[in-house]
Amino acid sequence: MNKSAFFVVFMLFYDCKEQQVNSKVKEIFMMQKVSKILVQMAIFSGVLFVSAVISSFLPLPIPASVIGIILLFLALHTGIIKLAWVEDLGETFIANISFLFVPSSISLITSLDIIKGQELKILGLIFFWTLVAMVAVMLIGDGIQWGKAILAKHASASATLGHVSNRE
Repeated sequence: MNKSAFFVVFMLFYDCKEQQVNSKVKEIFMMQKVSKILVQMAIFSGVLFVSAVISSFLPLPIPASVIGIILLFLALHTGIIKLAWVEDLGETFIANISFLFVPSSISLITSLDIIKGQELKILGLIFFWTLVAMVAVMLIGDGIQWGKAILAKHASASATLGHVSNRE
Protein backbone atom coordinates (compact mmCIF):
# COMPACT_ATOMS: atom_id res chain seq x y z
CA MET A 1 0.00 0.00 0.00
CA ASN A 2 1.47 3.33 -0.99
CA LYS A 3 1.62 6.35 1.28
CA SER A 4 -1.31 8.24 -0.31
CA ALA A 5 -3.68 5.24 -0.03
CA PHE A 6 -2.62 4.73 3.59
CA PHE A 7 -3.24 8.44 4.24
CA VAL A 8 -6.76 8.26 2.70
CA VAL A 9 -7.65 5.17 4.78
CA PHE A 10 -6.25 6.84 7.89
CA MET A 11 -8.25 10.02 7.25
CA LEU A 12 -11.48 8.06 6.71
CA PHE A 13 -10.89 6.11 9.94
CA TYR A 14 -9.90 9.31 11.79
CA ASP A 15 -12.98 11.14 10.48
CA CYS A 16 -15.29 8.35 11.70
CA LYS A 17 -13.62 8.38 15.11
CA GLU A 18 -13.82 12.18 15.28
CA GLN A 19 -17.56 12.12 14.49
CA GLN A 20 -18.13 9.49 17.18
CA VAL A 21 -16.12 11.52 19.67
CA ASN A 22 -17.99 14.70 18.71
CA SER A 23 -21.36 12.98 19.16
CA LYS A 24 -20.28 11.62 22.57
CA VAL A 25 -19.06 15.06 23.63
CA LYS A 26 -22.34 16.63 22.49
CA GLU A 27 -24.30 13.94 24.34
CA ILE A 28 -22.35 14.51 27.56
CA PHE A 29 -22.75 18.27 27.20
CA MET A 30 -26.52 17.94 26.74
CA MET A 31 -26.80 15.61 29.73
CA GLN A 32 -24.89 18.11 31.89
CA LYS A 33 -27.09 20.95 30.70
CA VAL A 34 -30.30 18.99 31.34
CA SER A 35 -29.14 17.91 34.79
CA LYS A 36 -28.21 21.52 35.61
CA ILE A 37 -31.68 22.71 34.62
CA LEU A 38 -33.28 19.90 36.66
CA VAL A 39 -31.27 20.93 39.73
CA GLN A 40 -32.32 24.56 39.23
CA MET A 41 -35.96 23.50 38.88
CA ALA A 42 -35.62 21.50 42.11
CA ILE A 43 -34.27 24.56 43.92
CA PHE A 44 -37.13 26.74 42.67
CA SER A 45 -39.65 24.01 43.53
CA GLY A 46 -38.19 23.62 47.01
CA VAL A 47 -38.41 27.36 47.67
CA LEU A 48 -42.00 27.39 46.40
CA PHE A 49 -42.90 24.39 48.58
CA VAL A 50 -41.43 26.02 51.70
CA SER A 51 -43.23 29.28 50.90
CA ALA A 52 -46.54 27.41 50.45
CA VAL A 53 -46.09 25.81 53.87
CA ILE A 54 -45.28 29.20 55.43
CA SER A 55 -48.25 30.80 53.65
CA SER A 56 -50.63 28.17 55.03
CA PHE A 57 -49.59 28.98 58.61
CA LEU A 58 -49.73 32.79 58.31
CA PRO A 59 -52.89 34.54 59.48
CA LEU A 60 -52.57 37.02 56.58
CA PRO A 61 -53.58 36.10 53.03
CA ILE A 62 -50.09 36.48 51.52
CA PRO A 63 -49.62 34.44 48.32
CA ALA A 64 -46.99 31.71 48.44
CA SER A 65 -45.32 33.15 45.35
CA VAL A 66 -44.66 36.46 47.14
CA ILE A 67 -43.22 34.63 50.15
CA GLY A 68 -41.17 32.52 47.73
CA ILE A 69 -39.67 35.60 46.08
CA ILE A 70 -38.73 36.97 49.50
CA LEU A 71 -37.24 33.61 50.58
CA LEU A 72 -35.27 33.30 47.33
CA PHE A 73 -33.95 36.86 47.70
CA LEU A 74 -32.88 36.21 51.30
CA ALA A 75 -31.25 32.88 50.35
CA LEU A 76 -29.35 34.54 47.50
CA HIS A 77 -28.38 37.52 49.64
CA THR A 78 -27.08 35.39 52.51
CA GLY A 79 -25.31 32.95 50.19
CA ILE A 80 -27.41 29.93 51.12
CA ILE A 81 -28.22 29.64 47.41
CA LYS A 82 -25.55 30.68 44.93
CA LEU A 83 -26.62 32.74 41.92
CA ALA A 84 -24.99 30.25 39.54
CA TRP A 85 -27.29 27.55 40.92
CA VAL A 86 -30.44 29.33 39.67
CA GLU A 87 -29.21 31.77 37.03
CA ASP A 88 -29.96 29.78 33.86
CA LEU A 89 -33.55 28.95 34.78
CA GLY A 90 -34.10 32.52 36.00
CA GLU A 91 -32.90 33.86 32.66
CA THR A 92 -35.27 31.44 30.92
CA PHE A 93 -38.16 32.74 33.01
CA ILE A 94 -37.23 36.35 32.22
CA ALA A 95 -36.95 35.56 28.50
CA ASN A 96 -40.48 34.08 28.56
CA ILE A 97 -42.10 36.52 30.97
CA SER A 98 -44.57 37.81 28.39
CA PHE A 99 -45.78 34.25 27.84
CA LEU A 100 -46.22 33.85 31.61
CA PHE A 101 -48.67 36.79 31.66
CA VAL A 102 -50.96 35.26 29.03
CA PRO A 103 -53.25 33.44 31.54
CA SER A 104 -53.81 36.57 33.63
CA SER A 105 -54.50 38.61 30.49
CA ILE A 106 -57.08 36.06 29.33
CA SER A 107 -58.73 36.16 32.77
CA LEU A 108 -58.89 39.93 32.55
CA ILE A 109 -60.46 39.81 29.09
CA THR A 110 -63.11 37.34 30.25
CA SER A 111 -63.98 39.70 33.13
CA LEU A 112 -64.50 42.82 31.02
CA ASP A 113 -68.21 42.96 31.87
CA ILE A 114 -67.33 43.27 35.57
CA ILE A 115 -64.96 46.21 35.08
CA LYS A 116 -67.12 48.01 32.52
CA GLY A 117 -67.79 51.57 33.64
CA GLN A 118 -64.86 51.56 36.08
CA GLU A 119 -62.17 52.56 33.57
CA LEU A 120 -61.34 55.95 35.09
CA LYS A 121 -61.17 54.54 38.62
CA ILE A 122 -58.89 51.74 37.46
CA LEU A 123 -56.60 54.10 35.54
CA GLY A 124 -56.51 56.46 38.53
CA LEU A 125 -55.57 53.60 40.85
CA ILE A 126 -52.89 52.37 38.46
CA PHE A 127 -51.40 55.88 38.22
CA PHE A 128 -51.60 56.47 41.99
CA TRP A 129 -50.02 53.15 43.00
CA THR A 130 -47.33 53.50 40.35
CA LEU A 131 -46.36 56.83 41.91
CA VAL A 132 -46.47 55.32 45.40
CA ALA A 133 -44.20 52.49 44.27
CA MET A 134 -41.76 54.91 42.63
CA VAL A 135 -41.60 57.09 45.76
CA ALA A 136 -41.15 54.01 47.97
CA VAL A 137 -38.28 52.74 45.82
CA MET A 138 -36.69 56.19 45.87
CA LEU A 139 -36.96 56.46 49.67
CA ILE A 140 -35.61 52.94 50.19
CA GLY A 141 -32.70 53.68 47.85
CA ASP A 142 -31.96 56.92 49.70
CA GLY A 143 -32.14 55.05 53.02
CA ILE A 144 -29.68 52.43 51.77
CA GLN A 145 -27.28 55.13 50.57
CA TRP A 146 -27.63 56.97 53.88
CA GLY A 147 -26.93 53.76 55.81
CA LYS A 148 -23.86 53.01 53.69
CA ALA A 149 -22.55 56.55 54.26
CA ILE A 150 -23.00 56.19 58.04
CA LEU A 151 -21.25 52.80 58.01
CA ALA A 152 -18.38 54.17 55.92
CA LYS A 153 -18.03 57.16 58.25
CA HIS A 154 -18.08 54.84 61.27
CA ALA A 155 -15.49 52.53 59.69
CA SER A 156 -13.16 55.42 58.84
CA ALA A 157 -13.56 56.87 62.36
CA SER A 158 -12.72 53.47 63.90
CA ALA A 159 -9.69 53.12 61.65
CA THR A 160 -8.53 56.61 62.61
CA LEU A 161 -9.02 55.90 66.32
CA GLY A 162 -7.20 52.60 65.98
CA HIS A 163 -4.36 54.37 64.19
CA VAL A 164 -4.13 57.06 66.91
CA SER A 165 -4.21 54.52 69.75
CA ASN A 166 -1.40 52.54 68.12
CA ARG A 167 0.90 55.59 68.32
CA GLU A 168 0.50 55.94 72.07
